[in-house]
Amino acid sequence: MIGNSATTGGFVQLICLAQKATVVQTDYEASTSVPTVLVVLLIIGALTLSFSLYFRERGHSGRAPRLLLGCLRSVCLILVIWMLLGVQATETRSTLPELIIALDQSGSMQTVDSGPSEDLVSRFDSALYELDAQSKRLVRRLETEYQLRWVLIGKDSLELPFGNQWPPASAAEVAVDESASRLGDGIAQILSARSTQAAAIVLMSDGINTEGLSLTDAGDQARAERTPIVTIGYGRATGIPDLAIADVLADKNVYLGDKSILDVNLSTTNTQAGRQEVVLRDRKSGAILDQTAAELEANGQTNVRLRFQADSVGAHELAIEVEPLPGEEAVENNTYQLDITVQNRKIRVLLVFARPSYEYRFLKHWLERSKLRSSNSALDEQAAFEVTTILQDGAAMPLIPTTEAELSQYDAFIFGDFDPSLISSVSQDAMRKSVSGLGSGCLFIFGSDEPSRDFDGSVFADIAPLQFPSFPVGPPEFSYQWRPTALGLSAPPLLIAGTPEQSLRRWSDAPRIQALATARRILPTAQILAEADGGLAAPAQPLLVSNYYGAGRVVVQLTDESYTLGSVGGSDELYERYWTQMLRWLTRGRLRDPNIELTLRPNQARFGTPVQVRLSGSDSRLVDQPTTEVSVVSQLGDESLFMLRRKANSPGIFEGSLVDLLPGDYEVVWKGDTTTVKKSLEINQPPTEQSNLQSDHAALKDLAARSRGRFYVEGQLSKLLAELPKGTSLPVAASPPKPIWNQNWVAMLFVALLTCEWLLRRRVKML
Repeated sequence: MIGNSATTGGFVQLICLAQKATVVQTDYEASTSVPTVLVVLLIIGALTLSFSLYFRERGHSGRAPRLLLGCLRSVCLILVIWMLLGVQATETRSTLPELIIALDQSGSMQTVDSGPSEDLVSRFDSALYELDAQSKRLVRRLETEYQLRWVLIGKDSLELPFGNQWPPASAAEVAVDESASRLGDGIAQILSARSTQAAAIVLMSDGINTEGLSLTDAGDQARAERTPIVTIGYGRATGIPDLAIADVLADKNVYLGDKSILDVNLSTTNTQAGRQEVVLRDRKSGAILDQTAAELEANGQTNVRLRFQADSVGAHELAIEVEPLPGEEAVENNTYQLDITVQNRKIRVLLVFARPSYEYRFLKHWLERSKLRSSNSALDEQAAFEVTTILQDGAAMPLIPTTEAELSQYDAFIFGDFDPSLISSVSQDAMRKSVSGLGSGCLFIFGSDEPSRDFDGSVFADIAPLQFPSFPVGPPEFSYQWRPTALGLSAPPLLIAGTPEQSLRRWSDAPRIQALATARRILPTAQILAEADGGLAAPAQPLLVSNYYGAGRVVVQLTDESYTLGSVGGSDELYERYWTQMLRWLTRGRLRDPNIELTLRPNQARFGTPVQVRLSGSDSRLVDQPTTEVSVVSQLGDESLFMLRRKANSPGIFEGSLVDLLPGDYEVVWKGDTTTVKKSLEINQPPTEQSNLQSDHAALKDLAARSRGRFYVEGQLSKLLAELPKGTSLPVAASPPKPIWNQNWVAMLFVALLTCEWLLRRRVKML
């Protein structure tokens, strides 16, 4: 069925044009050059003269005869004008515009899509059945208005010698399973091989294009050549649903008794909105530790939070699982495994206050009497905190350690209404290094009626999440209520009950505070965990602000009346929970595993798919750095550098993407001062025709829109053909002009009109 072909640049170009269909068109024009306006005026004048004469003429005839006589006289006068113009006829022979019907014969068109029907056929057969089902009336119209050309497009472009034959039943005999789809190149070849201006290109395809020119570029080329592409999409437009655990953010090292928050990011593809259960499970015992329902977005991202209660010391092997969707096939990404290490050790605290305020006394005494949590009775008497206190108003004020070795032993630094000028610059710098490099926590407490101190130029001004506040002078005007923010209810210091809702109710019962410092400017990266709610009397103001500084966390508490939490309901439970969880949360950076971990997701990727890189851990090269670099080494030894950026609000975690890597095996390497980590990466060959069988109707819509065509779906072929553009015929030959004003039939018509007028006048007695 197929003629001989010649291969050019990997394309089979088959020249097998049908015989040109022509049409003869007769055009009439005047031999004299007379303005159209003048001709119209002459005709109007002839009509006016004819009817006015007959309606004004005396006689007893009725209105109808006069109207008929006026028409006969008008035709005679118009015929005279026509002869005076010297009208002549010209016959023009033109070729019909082409209508190119292109069928996608690539391997994806052999796919049988699932559906409710038992008689399932391939996409290609569906297209042939639609062509066969068209009515004869519609086909006859197409055959008289267009030259039909049939083209098969797959890896190569084949033109079929069917001409105006309909339907092209023999097309099924050449439908083969192609290894690739080059729709864009096929359209470009059709445009270059046209012999006349095409009315349109009808593309019957599933829209899958794996190689060559993109459909976007093909649409732009068709628009430039004024050839609309009308597309009709076949196959399932929605792919196989997939629900994946895209990312999990959690502290991998916590204290015994901590409530650790696991932020889980879920991604959905080819799905509708719905609800799915997410479970936190112990991998060893299989016990469910926590579960929640995720409200999934259609084809988007959803964040949920799970809670892990650290009840025993040691390594806990956990798994986060999400229930697969109906019809989901790739279920391996529905599980995420992680390990959390629970420690139980003493926290060393350096407590620096300007004076022995109530806040200082309550906090100091509570730190000294707190005990470690443990089921082992031998440990029950061990202190939970080791406190070093310094009061700056003492006559013999203890000296703050100045060496890095001494200050690096502290897990947390707490400063309350202190004077930074009384702390040496050497000590300040050592504290900064301990926070940024070792993960120590730093907490500033303000809110008294002390005058504002000058922090400019100190290390404390650099590491704080806000400009140090201004303090009220004199008695406070308002009282405020503790109010955790939505973000704060996920932080352990404010999550003092089982759920965020219960915690919010507990905080609403807390005593109101009066001493409140005012934050002048909060850094954009800082987190406001709690606000001071003044109700209708005063606007809400920041109360608890947090931020990361290197590997450590820095918190500012803008009141020094947290001691009032020790008198809620006659118990100090609220005060104890707040400060226990605050100090443990503040010092989690000290528990961080010093080992560097390099993660690639996925470690086997298809060509063109970005590879997500995550680097986490502690190293001197990561301290205070917003970025770091990894090198990607190919099998041939070629090395490329890619930048990773620090993850917002996550110290020691850097993320980035590897893109534009050619197929092959690679090694991703990060080099630190003392550590080098490597991971293997494999980039597979580009996807074949069978790699993705989801119909790309969006690409077909875009192709039609760019070329100023239209998009239809399977079952709308009849509507498509009925709405095709007319196209423009191409003149190929014209006969010499032939005068027709002096033909015999013109004179005979003129005489006949006059005779009829005379006979009618005689009959109605108007002679």
